[in-house]
Amino acid sequence: MDTPSSPEVSTTTHLEKHYAHGFTLEVGSCAIQGRRPYMEDRRTIIEDLRDMMSQAGKEHSPNGAGERCSFFAVFDGHGGQLASTFASGYLHKNLVKSAHFPHDPIRALEEACEITDREFAEKYQSATSQDGTTACMVLIMGQRLYVANVGDSRAVLCRKGKAVALSDDHKPDKPSEKKRIEDSGGVVKKGSFFNIPMVYQGDGMRGGLAVSRALGDTFYKDPKRPAMEWLVSAIPEIKEESLQPGADEFFIVASDGFWDVFSNENAVLLTRELLQKKELSLADVAQTLTAKAFSRESLDNITVVIVRFISDGTMETSNEGAERADDEETDEMTVLVDEGGVVPKEDDEDLSLDVDNEVIIREVSPSPESSAAADSTSTAAAEGS
Repeated sequence: MDTPSSPEVSTTTHLEKHYAHGFTLEVGSCAIQGRRPYMEDRRTIIEDLRDMMSQAGKEHSPNGAGERCSFFAVFDGHGGQLASTFASGYLHKNLVKSAHFPHDPIRALEEACEITDREFAEKYQSATSQDGTTACMVLIMGQRLYVANVGDSRAVLCRKGKAVALSDDHKPDKPSEKKRIEDSGGVVKKGSFFNIPMVYQGDGMRGGLAVSRALGDTFYKDPKRPAMEWLVSAIPEIKEESLQPGADEFFIVASDGFWDVFSNENAVLLTRELLQKKELSLADVAQTLTAKAFSRESLDNITVVIVRFISDGTMETSNEGAERADDEETDEMTVLVDEGGVVPKEDDEDLSLDVDNEVIIREVSPSPESSAAADSTSTAAAEGS
């Protein structure tokens, strides 16, 4: 049994009382360092992009109706904290600045990933070439939900009590990914340490990455070749969903430290069960999920973001803890760019871990450079995220 010390709790929950047509939006999140020596997960929570859009001189929605736009993302860094910290601080800004946003959200998300990946490579070209990050992003515009994914963080929707996958993991042995890698001159084989499929350079000796798509990881990207031919791609897969008031209950975005020990179905089942306990805020629910993942022997950093949809007219059913937490700030834009995680407790067991503090700010997110840790290497960098 692990006996970590120095508990430090840091959660966020927010009740947005005027969300697009038919929905109220509630958010809770939690992150812990877990059994890893460093905290490399990052998350971004922006409940309303409209202020940023106004500053960029853009309409709030394609039809100018002022529909709320929200952005949630989880970044699971590997090989260090630089890429995940950079992406969490800049990807949403590049999204808003895109000439395609908000009229073409899919193209805008693709461009935001492309630009963020390129800017990271240019800014940290002298740093480690194996510092990278996954990115699982959910953009809500009115009643449309866009999920862009790079890597093996994951988003899952609860619809009528059932789990609906919003993203697909990018693993090297996935047939379409394996073919792309091999067509580009790479090799997919099991690593010598983790014994799981990994991406290697053509000689099969150099490299070893457990995801087939990521931001950063310049070691696997030849700038002289088209991005589609890179061994590790920064091009996201994007899914679009129409939200269904009354049917869609919540979605979860989490790093693979959570999904390694939870199936989509079990995660949805447990979350629904916890939401029935009105004494729990949504942040409490997120904290419980991370604690459960830790107790199930997850070996990675664990980050969980839960976004709950409450249909108009059912506000009285939302838990009081969540409403109390940020009631005085419901009309402000919230930007959360965190620096680490929180410490869960479950069944009176001390599951606390040394963590960095998160940073919650209003209006403007911090510069990633100011918070990136000096140590940009990880003992697991060469083999896995």
